[in-house]
Amino acid sequence: MNTQETIRVLEEQIETLKKEKRTILEAIELAANLGNFRISLNKIDDPLLIIRETTARVSHLLDLKAVSYYLVDENDSNFYQEYTDPPDYATPVDNEINYLIEDKTFFWALTRNKPVVVSSRDKQDQIILHSMNTSSRSRGLFVGVLGSPAQEISDLSLFLFSITIIACSSALESFELYRQIRGKNKQLNDTILQLEQSGKELQASEEKYRALFEQAANSIILYDLNTHRPVEFNDTAHKNLGYTREEFKNIPVEAYEVGKTTEDIRAHFQLLCSTKQSTFETQHKRKNGETRNIIVNNQCIDIDGQNFILSYLTDITEQKRNEQKRIHLEQQLRQSQKMESIGTLAGGIAHDFNNILAIILGYAELSILDIPKSMEQLRYNLSQLIMAVSRAQKLVGQILTFSRKGEDSLSPIIVNTIIKETMEMLRSTLPSNIEIRHDIADEPLIIMGSSVHVHQVIMNLCSNSAKAMEGKKGTLSVQVKKLEINDENVNIADNKLLKGEYVQIIIKDTGCGIAPQYMERIFDPYFTTKEPGQGTGLGLAIVHGIVSSYNGYISVRSQIEAGTSFDILIPLLSSSSDNC
Repeated sequence: MNTQETIRVLEEQIETLKKEKRTILEAIELAANLGNFRISLNKIDDPLLIIRETTARVSHLLDLKAVSYYLVDENDSNFYQEYTDPPDYATPVDNEINYLIEDKTFFWALTRNKPVVVSSRDKQDQIILHSMNTSSRSRGLFVGVLGSPAQEISDLSLFLFSITIIACSSALESFELYRQIRGKNKQLNDTILQLEQSGKELQASEEKYRALFEQAANSIILYDLNTHRPVEFNDTAHKNLGYTREEFKNIPVEAYEVGKTTEDIRAHFQLLCSTKQSTFETQHKRKNGETRNIIVNNQCIDIDGQNFILSYLTDITEQKRNEQKRIHLEQQLRQSQKMESIGTLAGGIAHDFNNILAIILGYAELSILDIPKSMEQLRYNLSQLIMAVSRAQKLVGQILTFSRKGEDSLSPIIVNTIIKETMEMLRSTLPSNIEIRHDIADEPLIIMGSSVHVHQVIMNLCSNSAKAMEGKKGTLSVQVKKLEINDENVNIADNKLLKGEYVQIIIKDTGCGIAPQYMERIFDPYFTTKEPGQGTGLGLAIVHGIVSSYNGYISVRSQIEAGTSFDILIPLLSSSSDNC
């Protein structure tokens, strides 16, 4: 390399280093200003301005050809394109999002609190996604069309980009909460001011006060400091607890606040006289015995020289239920991912182990042919080896079935006919103390599957039911029918199934039930509560693997000493194309 060429290379390297230095300095400056950015966002009282400020900040971090924000509508909980810059990209971005919704990428990205980069449908562009989540809910999804390859984005830029989107989400959430609370707080403050007025002023404004008081969506109660009974309250307060207005007047707060005694309430009210305000979560018991979760905001106020306790109650029972449902769905997702990983591992090991067993079996069979009949002990030993290898191959077959990697061919089968035949076989094998009942549809219910698989599913579940009723009288019920999943019952399987026609198989028993601590693990391979030598723990894992491989769904309900019910849904052949 000559001197000029060397100088040119060095100049290029110096320019690259300068560019990297500028990038680092810009990133440091952005990071230093990030706190101020979050504060400034929370001061903006227009969601569109929040989004525009966020877009300007993101444009300093990433090379983007277009940005778009999909926000959740408060009325129908659906995602809508709220803002796109430049506007010409609105339709192309919406088409890409529809494609990402169809292949589940959209909802997968919502579960991750970090950037996700995917290719566009035509592979010409790269799209960066980021969920707009807060601690309480999902607000939407950020969509950006990258102007340069994702490999060129630095980790620092991605980190600052993620923090910027999270700050935007929090600002939108704060604006919404502020907008909702502002009206209610105004009503409450007006009420407090009216209660602090003199008797004549209170009498004069009674009509206006009563209108505001009764229209409040939440319960508002004014308690007597000594009797703990309501002095004044709106209709929402007594209706939410299921009492009439006359009944509620004579009920002290400790009568419906769960776990609180008269002494507890007295101590709390006295403390409020010095602290003036308290907010806490508790439970209220309605007249019918139902328990509701409540956020209580208490204030001690003075009216004509006398202290009262003003309570503002917010019912959060539905929010709690939604949170529990979210946790349940997360548990199901983790179970599905775990089963898929274990199945992949088991399938790979089983295939390799099967090849080794084939070699052992082959050499053992050849050896037994070469050994003279006079060497009976050696021939016997080899025959036992062959039997053991055969049993091992059957176990490998079970593992392959569990992992859904068996080589059984699938074809159209009439599932209810196979189940009828299996039930006839079960009648002769189950103990006489178990009564078998079945309600199997007569019309042909055709699925794409294997008769061996269906037989395995029914035999495994019915055998488990018989074991649960061992030693006592019991009933085993099997029901097979057609079920249509539509808009009215789409939540029957936690939204895992698409709309269409399914065959529903319900197997119930009146056995000992499944302990709650075992419910999350019953489909795990090699997990069993049976005594050693009584089972391998593969039965339910195989059932789960077969049903999943048919694009089906299985659920279980159980109660100790009251029995267990398995509910299986498998798409019918006529609607299988809708579930691919």
